[in-house]
Amino acid sequence: MKMNRKFRLQKVLDVREIIEKQKMKNLAFSRKELELEKQRMQKLEIEIRQLAVEMNDTGTANVYRFSAFHDYLNTLAGMLYEKRHAIFMLKKAVEEKRQDLLQASKDKKVLELLKEKTRAAFAIEQNREEQKVLDELAVRNINLYQDEMT
Repeated sequence: MKMNRKFRLQKVLDVREIIEKQKMKNLAFSRKELELEKQRMQKLEIEIRQLAVEMNDTGTANVYRFSAFHDYLNTLAGMLYEKRHAIFMLKKAVEEKRQDLLQASKDKKVLELLKEKTRAAFAIEQNREEQKVLDELAVRNINLYQDEMT
């Protein structure tokens, strides 16, 4: 008696699941990119500290060498500024992708809840139909029993 009823929005739910998985991948990729950029920045900061120590060790004995250190240090400082800006932008992109994923998850959850409600409503309807059939059989059996008794 039970029929299996297909969720009419299953294809939409499938698409939303695919979108959610893609957004998860995008977020993971952006987070990895951010971490790599942070590591690059840390290496650059270490290089700057090492150069500063070298400059202090050299002293002012060699003006040309000190000038070269200074120029290189300025170049590294500019690169550090660019890294910090890149990290800022990557953090912003990660947050946007996290929000996109959150919205995609909500969209999928709405359909999953609808699917569950539909399934529950269908099960209730099926139970009602079965109960009608059982009630009908019971009434027939009672009528048959009464007919036999008379």
